[in-house]
Amino acid sequence: MRPEGADPSDPAGSGLVRTVAPYAGPAFEERMALCEDVMVTSPDLCHLSYYSAGVFHYGFDRPPGVAVARDVRMSDYLNAGRRLTFAVDGLDERLEAVATGRLIRTVLHAEEAVIYCHSVVPHEHLVAVARERSGPESVLPELPRVRAADRTVSELATALRAHVSLSTQNPGGWLTEGPPDRPRVAAPSRRGDRTLRGETDDAQVELLSRVVDPSILHYLAYHHGAKEFAVDYFDHATTARFFGHITSQERRRFYLKWGRRFPQLAAELAQVMRTVAGGRLLRVVLDVEQGAIYYVRLSAGRHLIGVTLDQSKVVAADDRVGRLAVDLA
Repeated sequence: MRPEGADPSDPAGSGLVRTVAPYAGPAFEERMALCEDVMVTSPDLCHLSYYSAGVFHYGFDRPPGVAVARDVRMSDYLNAGRRLTFAVDGLDERLEAVATGRLIRTVLHAEEAVIYCHSVVPHEHLVAVARERSGPESVLPELPRVRAADRTVSELATALRAHVSLSTQNPGGWLTEGPPDRPRVAAPSRRGDRTLRGETDDAQVELLSRVVDPSILHYLAYHHGAKEFAVDYFDHATTARFFGHITSQERRRFYLKWGRRFPQLAAELAQVMRTVAGGRLLRVVLDVEQGAIYYVRLSAGRHLIGVTLDQSKVVAADDRVGRLAVDLA
């Protein structure tokens, strides 16, 4: 690989360093130009790279001292990027059972940085990193720099697909984002189906019941060791259109099992990204073609799992889970 250094002709003085694999020929030039333009105009991004079947093709980063607070080497980014793309492909296969389509966007939100991984086409991935200090008192998806970087990388992934004449997968639901979601005062008109195990807190169950929604957030679960409870609207008339190939009972069992196993998955993902993003992994988004799965760490042994089945509601559902996490933390 050949680091090409900061471009002296760059009028913005972005300080970008471009690294290109020797086998990345002319076919990549236009795509590299798209990525470079995004890096120049998006100072919140400190790294961006592209992989095919885990093989690095090209990337851009800002050296320490240029809008980057943490000293991370390009080799650290590339090692984490390769490992992450393999992990994402594995998650994609595991999610096939729930019939919600391919995994198109993965968000790993740690205390010091956020990593975005987009599956531009099967087995080809765009990886980006943004720096942001986050804590349990923050509504994580609503942090301005996090939101701006998320939208920017999603738009870039769409542009890279358009370059090869593919339509958008609407990653993040940004293309169909509606007005800001507002918390409701009253509970839903129809009580969702509930799954309870162990000693439960009636107040917490009621709080989850008020946040889950048949038109936005279709499943919400709280896990704390042997105690767990979940509320869902899988049997509501509004969600019937999402169940052509799987029953509500099968989907309910799938997400409950994933909720129990997610802390282990989060630990594995945190290990992948530890050299790039410091601190604990606080939030994970697995954005599929039909909706998304959300994980938010509340404290040691406590976490939330949320699900939307509507791609146009991915942002609104993410915000709901984020606000609830602050209330429970």
